[in-house]
Amino acid sequence: MGMFHSYSPSVLSSALRAEWQMAVNRLPACQRERLPPPLIVLNPELTGKWGQWRGGQVQCIELQESLLTRHPWYALVDVLRHETAHQVVEALHPGLEEPPHGPRFQEACLLLGARPQASGTYPLLDQVVYFEEEEEEGAVTPQARLLVKIRKLLSLSSSANEAEAEAALLKARELEARFLEQYGESPQGTEAGREGYLTVGLGPLVRQVCYRENLFGSLLQEFFRVRVLWNYVPDLEASAPGKYLKQLYVCGTRRDLKIAAYVYDCLAAYMKQALYQLSPGMLGKALGSVRARRDFEIGVLTGFRNALREQDQRPEMRALVQIDRTRLEEHFRWAFPRRRTTTNSASVSAPELRAEGEAAGRRFHLKPGVEAPGTRQGLLHLNP
Repeated sequence: MGMFHSYSPSVLSSALRAEWQMAVNRLPACQRERLPPPLIVLNPELTGKWGQWRGGQVQCIELQESLLTRHPWYALVDVLRHETAHQVVEALHPGLEEPPHGPRFQEACLLLGARPQASGTYPLLDQVVYFEEEEEEGAVTPQARLLVKIRKLLSLSSSANEAEAEAALLKARELEARFLEQYGESPQGTEAGREGYLTVGLGPLVRQVCYRENLFGSLLQEFFRVRVLWNYVPDLEASAPGKYLKQLYVCGTRRDLKIAAYVYDCLAAYMKQALYQLSPGMLGKALGSVRARRDFEIGVLTGFRNALREQDQRPEMRALVQIDRTRLEEHFRWAFPRRRTTTNSASVSAPELRAEGEAAGRRFHLKPGVEAPGTRQGLLHLNP
């Protein structure tokens, strides 16, 4: 998830300053010039809050040390931008008499790309999206119950036959379609960012984004109601500042981010599992060459994508295919105002492994979860 357990202090200091500067660069020039660079420190003794702004003569942003050692980089940056918003309010509106999180602070957050809730005892971004399962299991709202059902439908099963796998995947996405027809798009949660959307990192940090990685991200974006981008994350273990890794950043509602993350994990695990189900000759070739193995994995992703595209032609999927993504696109542009778009492709070095992978991708086993014995309704019945 991008957490750092060891780091160079000089590299960390440079990375924090760079993140602060990137946030401040979103401000108008007349405001930027009134904002002196603060001291940014990790405080192991800071408790009861994720960070704090110390103004006046101190001009210091303090961050809880556990943000770096126990949480991903994007969660730390989320808190850093929140505290920078406090700095902006103090610098631009000296003597202002309004609550700490009042209208001027909200305006500063909007300009900086900050989340107003990213402080105090509020959950961090990774906690909001990945670590609040108790709430779901006791779900009482239609949206929460929907998420529980869909996540159970997307339980990976290597024992399901091809027909069961296809039916389960269809039902999971059909459930979303039927819900959207009845309720429309409904971002949830007071923890969410601008207009109910959040942005989190997904998967490992990588040094190079190849066609396989881009295909993985585009698959999630095309079929699971999220927007993706490969974002830079500082390499804190490097010997000198200025070295960066990349991570797949995903934008969406909390519900859609959970589903996309679950699909990502299941599909990544399935690619490893399918690899070792190859014939001995094919397996040896895949394990003996990085390019050959990548061909197989690209095949799996391509096969799964093609299966989903065929599914989207069915009438019952109309609500998912025609969903309005206007608000999602607005959040994406707000979160990444200076994004760049690039494309790449991959030559095929092992066409037989690519074909084996595509066949395996079409057999990606997504099986319904198991209800308690004696229940007739099952998980596929929509009952918001």
